Amino acid sequence: LVRLYPFRAKALPADFLSRLDLSFAHVPKSGLKVVLRFAYNYPQNERDYLDAKDASLAMVKTHIAQLAPVVARNRDVIVVMQAGFIGAWGEGHTSSNGLDTASGKRAVISELLAKMPASLQILWRYPADLFKWHDAKIASVSRVGLHNDCFLSSPTDVGTYSENAA
Repeated sequence: LVRLYPFRAKALPADFLSRLDLSFAHVPKSGLKVVLRFAYNYPQNERDYLDAKDASLAMVKTHIAQLAPVVARNRDVIVVMQAGFIGAWGEGHTSSNGLDTASGKRAVISELLAKMPASLQILWRYPADLFKWHDAKIASVSRVGLHNDCFLSSPTDVGTYSENAA
């Protein structure tokens, strides 16, 4: 998880991007790979969850454009990228800026697909969104997969799957 909390309303500073690059440089020495996600908050309790803030679409697009070269330079240590950016924990829900709407989600995933390396698989939390994007013929949707942060934690994996059985 790359925490973007202080930058919800401003561009990422050069020193932040340099530190991120340096962090990636340490990964091969450990023999590990990275599952990458960017988030504007990480609630620890219900109050934090209810107050969770993310960034505007314009700022998310700015950040994606700034982060894309860093991700590209370090592609060899990144196994997969979780889409992130929207709402609590970067999971694609509860956006304080309305990005959890169909159009907001489409805009963020389209920006990620356009700016991140073409060889990078991008994972999303909600299967229903993937079906909509496939039907809408979003470019490069074949690069999008599913991650499930709440596997086996409830009958619907805490909303990953619809609460409606129909």
